[in-house]
Amino acid sequence: LEPTTAQQLWRLTRGNVLYLRHIVESELDAGRLRRYRGIWLWTGELVVSPSLRELIARQMGSLPEDVAMAVDLLAVGEPLSLELLSGLVDAETLERAEALRLTTVDTTSADAMARLAHPLYGEARKATAGPLRLRGLVASALANEAETDVRTALRRAVLILDSDTDADPAEMLAAGEAAIRLADAPLALRLSQVAVQRGGGWPAQLAHATNLTNIGHIDEAAALLAAVTTSDVPEPVRLQAHFLRAWALQAGNRPVDAEVALAVAAEKYSGPAAAAALATLKAVAAAARGDAAVAITAADAALGSGGMPDVSTMMAMMVKVLALAQLGRLPEMHYLREQAHALARSSQATLMPRTTFTEFYGWGRRMGGCIGEARQTVDAIRESTDGPTGLQWTECITAGVELAQGSASAAAHRLAWVGTAVVAEPLGWAYRYGPDPF
Repeated sequence: LEPTTAQQLWRLTRGNVLYLRHIVESELDAGRLRRYRGIWLWTGELVVSPSLRELIARQMGSLPEDVAMAVDLLAVGEPLSLELLSGLVDAETLERAEALRLTTVDTTSADAMARLAHPLYGEARKATAGPLRLRGLVASALANEAETDVRTALRRAVLILDSDTDADPAEMLAAGEAAIRLADAPLALRLSQVAVQRGGGWPAQLAHATNLTNIGHIDEAAALLAAVTTSDVPEPVRLQAHFLRAWALQAGNRPVDAEVALAVAAEKYSGPAAAAALATLKAVAAAARGDAAVAITAADAALGSGGMPDVSTMMAMMVKVLALAQLGRLPEMHYLREQAHALARSSQATLMPRTTFTEFYGWGRRMGGCIGEARQTVDAIRESTDGPTGLQWTECITAGVELAQGSASAAAHRLAWVGTAVVAEPLGWAYRYGPDPF
């Protein structure tokens, strides 16, 4: 059983075998729960079957209108703070819902948080509760909270997407950046796509192209960026689009096309910013063709230019660490790792490319015989890459370490379950694990 599937089933059923049986039978019949290369994988969203909905309705009983409102708000937005929920329904209603064992309140955190007593209560109610309007209510309430952390802002954006509320392109872009920081590339892609559709302009187009690259949709990303390079936008934006296009082609394992894109950019742009961007791309191209010495020289030129955006700086570091690994210059790799981690601590926008840095760094340490350190390196970034994309990526890196340790069966098992997830959500780095890695 693929681990994420197991987590989803546990989250929904909480060990209730009757609920589990209903879900498994229904999802098997629908084809969303299927076996792939010996591993059971669940894709798509749960659709509560009529029989399961009837079973849950009997257990919940007949709900008064005000109690049903409280339950339905939690169904689309849990967990919600008691303070926020009290602004939508009165305190007496919340007490009645808790007395009926439909909701619970967690008072262990700084803010008392309300949840449904069982996750399937929400899934069953969403089928009949008019969730579009309710999600809009919760999203509006979240916007009025005094303090909003990254995850709350992301929840609000997702609620807006699934509601009848108009999505603001700037808010979608900010939420997309949060999704990238939390290593959730598919969600970031969804948010940036909405930003483009709602008239977000070139900021939305650049963000969406980057997200397309992250999941391996290179042709779409390249076409979108090509359109930006010929549009009526400031020259620095066109330069950035050329940079991202060449990077996307290289990341998609298309070095010849990337070299052509680099040559076009070199003819069009000059000045310090262009020189730094072009040096980074030259380093990428050199590393791709195995010319490590040239890659290091170009990366150093980019890093020494100053004033580069943080993400571009991390990209230059990625290329340099790969080239250093190819040459076996381990002490310099260690120093560069400290720089990369310091940058990631100060700039959350670099957390996703930092995972690529860690992948290349770990490969170099393994090749140098420092297998224990390679494992420690990937373990150190797990907390900041706990989204679905980050989890799959770090598991692949860990499998490489296990293979270097001689634990081939453990590595194969780890790659097998990651492979089932990649079938559902393609990832832009999967090709590095072989022509048919999974």
